[in-house]
Amino acid sequence: MALVGGCAQEAPPAPSPRAVGVVASTTTTPRPSGMPPAPDEATTRAYITALDVIDPRITGGKTDKAILKGRELCVDVPVMGNDQVRLTALVRERFSPPNDPEAFDSRTAASVLSVVREHLCPDY
Repeated sequence: MALVGGCAQEAPPAPSPRAVGVVASTTTTPRPSGMPPAPDEATTRAYITALDVIDPRITGGKTDKAILKGRELCVDVPVMGNDQVRLTALVRERFSPPNDPEAFDSRTAASVLSVVREHLCPDY
């Protein structure tokens, strides 16, 4: 107790060490937008290999087209958020062979989406 002006008063409590200088952050790192840069050679190989493991018809031996389709999909990911139904439908539309638009089911499309995100736009 401290004596103030002849009256006994308690000193105010010391601030908690956790409360001093700590401000909760409400900022978030913005997600990238737009088309990601073209992948380097190692990333390209890993991406194409992963797609070919799922189904070789996805790339159809056309590496450049598969990369472009994936990069374009990266642009749509932030717009659609985590709407897996819309994203997998878009994957089926973009990656199915032109002569067989129903070639891939939703599970295959989800696998392709996962590969695209992992290799071409992990921060989206």
